[in-house]
Amino acid sequence: MGHPKALAIALALVLATGCAGTRWWLQKSLRSPGEDLVDFPEAVWQEYDCDLQKRPFFVIERNELVPPEVRSGGEFNHRVVYVMCPVNPTEVVTGSLATRIRFKGAPIVVDRQPAWDLKPGRWVVDATVALSASAVAGGFDELRGEPLVAPALMWSEARSVLHEMTWRGEVAREDAEATRRRLETSPVRRREHRRLGEEAWRVADQLGWAKTYDAEYVALALLLGCRLVTLDARLRRGAERLGLVIGPGGI
Repeated sequence: MGHPKALAIALALVLATGCAGTRWWLQKSLRSPGEDLVDFPEAVWQEYDCDLQKRPFFVIERNELVPPEVRSGGEFNHRVVYVMCPVNPTEVVTGSLATRIRFKGAPIVVDRQPAWDLKPGRWVVDATVALSASAVAGGFDELRGEPLVAPALMWSEARSVLHEMTWRGEVAREDAEATRRRLETSPVRRREHRRLGEEAWRVADQLGWAKTYDAEYVALALLLGCRLVTLDARLRRGAERLGLVIGPGGI
């Protein structure tokens, strides 16, 4: 079957934290995605004199990444601390949240949540952020020396996502094209297998997936007898029971 040392790469393969210091590792490990109320609305109202403010009143008090330096092979925590005083005491204000993280002026993370609720009080919001390996030059360096393979689907999916982001105005055309060129020249090799379609169909049935897109990555890893590298949470949850899914840090 023969490529036991190869690594099948899913579209969501990331670059991010490498050898961060112990302090940063511990700080990140103690943070779970989600939101927590840390001060009640009454305390925030008094602290910011919200009676005197134009409401709804909203301030981002902290916006940080942990660890502060990232490289290929991991992920980082994005924490936002905000306060909000609404017009009415229990009112929730719904808006859109756009996140852009840049490296040397070029966006490497672009995310938009069209319906994001701002709640009264002081809230801490944590998210885990992964960067695609093609987002910056050298993104695949952490996997240097490992044979990397992927189904042809990966390039089609990546081009489609980049083009849609450009069309929506979420990323500059030159940045999207630079990312596409890095992907096209990445060390990942396209691999086909005569039984790929059949195996992807079987995997989707086994894992209870309606579509076979993600199943192609799993199927290729099974057919080649190699590990599947991904930080895609959905893909990992569904396929880890097959014993072949790992993150870049597990290499």
